[in-house]
Amino acid sequence: MEQSPYQEMSKYTDDLIDRYLKDEMSYTEKNAFCQSLDQDPDLQSKVLLRQMIVESIRKEQEQEKTKANLCLRNQRYLRKVALLTAVVLVVFLAIGTSFKYNMQDLYAEYFYIPYFEYMQDNKELSDDETSTHHTLISLYEQKAYADAATLFEEKWIYKEYDKLPAATMLTVSICALKADRVPLAISILTQVTNPQYKEKADWLLLCCYLKEGQRSNALEIAGEITQKGDKLADKTYMISRKLKERKWF
Repeated sequence: MEQSPYQEMSKYTDDLIDRYLKDEMSYTEKNAFCQSLDQDPDLQSKVLLRQMIVESIRKEQEQEKTKANLCLRNQRYLRKVALLTAVVLVVFLAIGTSFKYNMQDLYAEYFYIPYFEYMQDNKELSDDETSTHHTLISLYEQKAYADAATLFEEKWIYKEYDKLPAATMLTVSICALKADRVPLAISILTQVTNPQYKEKADWLLLCCYLKEGQRSNALEIAGEITQKGDKLADKTYMISRKLKERKWF
């Protein structure tokens, strides 16, 4: 009787058995191998052993794959947690530690016009400038603030501010502030150097910064007024405190 090509023990290689177990043999090869398997107990034992090894390797690979998937899920979870933490932190910093008081609300609460006396005509003014000066005062008294600011821009904006009486400069700055022409008011008030009117000019400048939302400038000028200890020091001290105060949700 002719021997099967798989009957010899030396031909029972792991690769050959793996091909059988993985169903990778051709039809002819598989029939011949099955014939040998039916007749050879040694081959049966070797196939069974190899099947157990392959199954063990498969289970180990599945376990490793499961561990890898679990690790990947953990990484994704940690990334989500980190992202959520970052979002919460940003929200906390942006909202939870924002300033408690709105600057426009502080302007509305504290703004008032300090009392000051009008100065007499400046001898250095020309007739046309004197007329403009009187018109500005008249418009202020009529509460025609926008008209006064416009007239000042048309007639005086390019002239020397120091020729204009300090009281008139305060008057025009108030008109500009009331007419929502805050940059114009700031440009005028920063030119006031007369000691008799400087505190009032600084106060109005602080009000301008509050209305414009310029927190750092408002804090600076409020600190200067407070340090001088003048009549407005108590108000500027409270404003400084509120400008610094933050809210925590």
